[in-house]
Amino acid sequence: MAKKQTEFQQFLEREVSKYKGVYVPVKAGILRRLLVKKLPLNKMHPNPDDEFCFPNIGPNYQIISDYEKEMRQFLNDRQGARIYGQKGAYQPLYVEKIRPDGYMILNGHHRWAAARKAGVSSLPVRIVDLTQKSDIQKMLASSNHDRRVTLDLDEVVFCTEESQEAEKALSFPYDRLYPQRVRLGIPALFYYLNQNGYDIWVYTAQYYS
Repeated sequence: MAKKQTEFQQFLEREVSKYKGVYVPVKAGILRRLLVKKLPLNKMHPNPDDEFCFPNIGPNYQIISDYEKEMRQFLNDRQGARIYGQKGAYQPLYVEKIRPDGYMILNGHHRWAAARKAGVSSLPVRIVDLTQKSDIQKMLASSNHDRRVTLDLDEVVFCTEESQEAEKALSFPYDRLYPQRVRLGIPALFYYLNQNGYDIWVYTAQYYS
């Protein structure tokens, strides 16, 4: 076990050194984000800025081991196909397209590591575009507003329960890309804030590993 951990740690260090300070996030088109549902492991790279890759923190090998067991059980049980991409070890990884190649993992480093150890060749993914620091600086510099409001996407903007009243769902194909339902009244609130000189900022915790 210790030998396998050392081998993976060495592999992780090589991957981090290969992309740290070199990779550049690029926007993925809507068709790519909508149609690409699975990626091979060799197209996904660990995020050098995630604590998973920090030498003093690093991976939690117990979590990796638990995911690995679940993946091996899935491989040996055809009935497991019913839960593929829905829960547990096979929930989609969130990734971002980058240059020079492949995709950067935003959420799901431990599942990615477990897949490598279990001999899984590909995993379900959701490709997203994140706002970069340089984009934020440009928006701040060009903003005509001096007031801002920050809202939590997970707890304020999106419905957290099916029983909550929601705005009308998006039409196809956008409903496949953005399945979350917006709370009733949120668009009107955004319109009011915008009309009264507020910049609206939102954040989410779902990209944590």
